[in-house]
Amino acid sequence: MDSNESNLVEEYEVERDKYQSFANTVDNLLVRLLASEGITVHSVGHRCKTVNSLRGKVEKKRSYETLSQITDLAGVRLITHYEDDVHKIAQVVESEFFIDKVNSIDKGKALDPEKFGYLSLHYVVSLSDDRAALKEYSAFRGMKAEIQVRSILQHTWAEIEHDTGYKSNIEIPKHIRRRFSRLAGLLELADQEFIGIRDALAAYSDTVAVEVEKPIGVVGGVPAQEVSLDKISLARFIELDPLVITLDDYIVNALSAEFSYGLRVEAKDISRLQMLGINALGELRSAMAENQEFIKRRADDAAIEFLSFDSDGNKIGIARGVSVLYLTQILIAKSGGEQKIRELLGRSGLYVTEKLVNYLVDFF
Repeated sequence: MDSNESNLVEEYEVERDKYQSFANTVDNLLVRLLASEGITVHSVGHRCKTVNSLRGKVEKKRSYETLSQITDLAGVRLITHYEDDVHKIAQVVESEFFIDKVNSIDKGKALDPEKFGYLSLHYVVSLSDDRAALKEYSAFRGMKAEIQVRSILQHTWAEIEHDTGYKSNIEIPKHIRRRFSRLAGLLELADQEFIGIRDALAAYSDTVAVEVEKPIGVVGGVPAQEVSLDKISLARFIELDPLVITLDDYIVNALSAEFSYGLRVEAKDISRLQMLGINALGELRSAMAENQEFIKRRADDAAIEFLSFDSDGNKIGIARGVSVLYLTQILIAKSGGEQKIRELLGRSGLYVTEKLVNYLVDFF
């Protein structure tokens, strides 16, 4: 190592804490920027190059004269759930940072599709003049950081590629090269399929919402198009069905409680309804209408013994959809004698007490 290279390493040893702070600052800034845009990512992490790593880099390349020429001393990596989120993040990065276009790489564009490899986005950035003028950022004016943006599957490929130590076609034994290329293609296809599944689920949720909001039919209150019970359809039903909303409000008022939990639908909620013979929204809507007075009575009875405030005087929180829970208890009470009620309660996943068993036995 010549004297200039030694000087670079020594300078970095002195400045490394500043680069570490810069990496952390860019990480936190990106988290806030993405949150303001409503972009959710799998993870965000940062790192600062070690002194030994820098020593190896300058010895290998032997062309650096100043630390400012080394663009990856501070680094941030964002991993997205979906490949198309990479492009959304790219727009945020390009609008909020100064981009060093010479050293930034969009491997999605740079990569020959016939060659081995996988896609990712690498930016070399510095703070914009406006942001660097702010007091909390002024210490980092002119410093550069590398921002990598990948989907989970792209990251998986990069990690395995790094682990094998092979990064180009000429390094891969010819008889294995085709297998690598096939795998890269499969991962790209999987990325696109996950996007398709996400979009299909969103479209299905919109379709369910349309059905739930249709007026109740003359015969049995069945939606114009029957919709099977699943996590999405049940959640949309609880969120939008007028009778569910009315009954939920009635229960909360009766118990002097409040809605303080987000809407949560779990597999046990669906299996509980299916156990009671309700497999579609039309059947659930009919059951709610048929038993609405019983559901109100259940709430009134619960109010007699319900502790409406906790030890600190705060109202007890209840989740939306409590009327559907009460419906299941009513249907269990209708099922027959004590033995049947005990059996169904045991299978329901509900918290069962002797008091609840006796209450449901005597309900009708």
